[in-house]
Amino acid sequence: YGMVYLEAQATGLPVVAQNRDGVRDVLAPGPYPDPEDGPIALAAMLDDLLQDPDRAAIAGATARQHIATHPLIGTASKTFWNAATKLIGPSS
Repeated sequence: YGMVYLEAQATGLPVVAQNRDGVRDVLAPGPYPDPEDGPIALAAMLDDLLQDPDRAAIAGATARQHIATHPLIGTASKTFWNAATKLIGPSS
């Protein structure tokens, strides 16, 4: 599921996610709610970004820069396809 975070950030979208193992490894540095804060904290983060387009734009630009300087998407893609190929076979 980390590919979604990587792809969103690579296109300059801010990401709303919880601060949890694995997820924080691919997210640009920023304030993310802890899992125990639940969905209300995620909704509040999303609402903050929707109410402040300038903040959302800055968060998106920061995310894009993070991915540009920490290129995990290639590694994540390779890991995914290595696992998927074992399940579905090589592409023709």
